[in-house]
Amino acid sequence: MPQNAPGPTYRPSAKTRRSTTALSTGTTGSMAVLLVSLAAAAGCASTSADEAPQPTQAAPAAPKASTDALPDLTQEFESGQCEEIKGAEVAGADSYFHGRFKISGEAVSGQETWWLHANQSWTERGGSSCTIDWQVRGMKVATGACRDCDFGLQLAATPEVGNSKCPEELLKREGRPQDLRYDVRLSSNGEAFIYYSKSGKLLGQGFHKDGELVYRTQHQCKWF
Repeated sequence: MPQNAPGPTYRPSAKTRRSTTALSTGTTGSMAVLLVSLAAAAGCASTSADEAPQPTQAAPAAPKASTDALPDLTQEFESGQCEEIKGAEVAGADSYFHGRFKISGEAVSGQETWWLHANQSWTERGGSSCTIDWQVRGMKVATGACRDCDFGLQLAATPEVGNSKCPEELLKREGRPQDLRYDVRLSSNGEAFIYYSKSGKLLGQGFHKDGELVYRTQHQCKWF
């Protein structure tokens, strides 16, 4: 869902949001090491990118998928890592994107969610931990920049903000329809890697089984 520009004051926009790995980084957990080649880390051969720079540490490996069901990757989300920048407390939140897709033939449906865990400064200013959901529908298409991927996805994402507890200003700015293009690489051991179709940069990773796919992005900090 997100697309990233470097620096602690980044705010995702309609143009940049779907690249989760996608928000700015301050003091992070999984994002402690920045700017390593995402595509190389995940093993995707890609063409040169012309999108905004991405945070470039591959998402941490998730637990092995069980034989019965795909794992709930949201159980891995960590909080409390985004309290300050260079010793100064700043309003913000721990941030992840998470997706689950069902692929039936060429048709694709599912959901993507932006997960935010408010830090103390944001809470004191009236913020709160919250999520924003998007229902996604689309189809399998040819791959883009990721030449090693198995197929591409062309998706339309429709926000569902009615039950969100996120602040109204944030919902108005971020809870908008999105047109998405991903490339997908599936491994024989059940792992799945999701890339931006235009750049070949890694969005997130997870698992696949029987036409279903789950992924998550790495941890990032979102500052307000």
